[in-house]
Amino acid sequence: MPIKQYIEKREKIRDGHEIFGDNPRTIAKKLVEQIKIKNKVAINVDRRRFYYFQRKRPSGGRRCSCWGIETSPDGFCQVCYATGVVGGYDKYGCITEIVDVTHENISLVNVLPDYNLHTRPVMWSLLPTAVKGYLEVEVPIQKNNGVLDALVIARQLKPGGRVDALIKSSGDADFVPLTKSALETRLGVTSILLKVELSRSTPEDHRPILSHIMLRYRIKKDIEVLADIPREEEAWSLAELGTLASYSTIQLFVSHDLTNLSTEDFFHEIRTGRRFKPISVNPNRPFETLTSWDLSCRIVQQFDVYTRVI
Repeated sequence: MPIKQYIEKREKIRDGHEIFGDNPRTIAKKLVEQIKIKNKVAINVDRRRFYYFQRKRPSGGRRCSCWGIETSPDGFCQVCYATGVVGGYDKYGCITEIVDVTHENISLVNVLPDYNLHTRPVMWSLLPTAVKGYLEVEVPIQKNNGVLDALVIARQLKPGGRVDALIKSSGDADFVPLTKSALETRLGVTSILLKVELSRSTPEDHRPILSHIMLRYRIKKDIEVLADIPREEEAWSLAELGTLASYSTIQLFVSHDLTNLSTEDFFHEIRTGRRFKPISVNPNRPFETLTSWDLSCRIVQQFDVYTRVI
């Protein structure tokens, strides 16, 4: 063999590329999938069960009626929870529908948004001279597992006034009262028709008011999120002037099942009812593959808006 070819061959062998090629990177990528599985197993050993609420983005919802041209979202709004977007937060594994004054294609009879109430959000009420009225709206139902997670009919009544919420599907001959059981039995259809009747005994009685209707149903069989809290992190301390429990910070370790976590979301611990707000979010992404999350969180206090989210 000529000396030049011999030297070139030795150099190539020393480089190692011809022997191993890109195998180390390929092997590492395969290991990443095993890491994801092992992380889930580790969390499951000493698991804590949570519900996860992700903040809605303006691009993914309607602008709330509490948000005016010269004002910011209202901190006490029960429709957007100070986010400015109707619904405020999406619960993991669920679909939430809100019927409020910003909803499209609502039929109104003797009922209008009442801007004279100066409430936020803006609410519906009867016309000043009317004793009866109603609104109707069709609500789409996405594919789900037939389980209703929540139903809220937000109304204000005074003596003499009534607000009756009704529901009807394509298979019904007439409307029936809107209840959790009535709604849950109709989650198999593609849409439902909601009707809300407002009435009062005389024109002199206070007008009944409807704020909104919220319905939430499950699209996943299991909506619980598992996380690990290191035991040494669970140290209670007392607030200076009261009995509120607080943490400086607490660490949560969450699997890759959740995506796009941010410091604007929060977790609800199912067993204790405590809520945790991330203050830092660190995704673990070897080879650009999400394997888990490391979160630093604070406990949500009674004055936080997150306590009001249903």
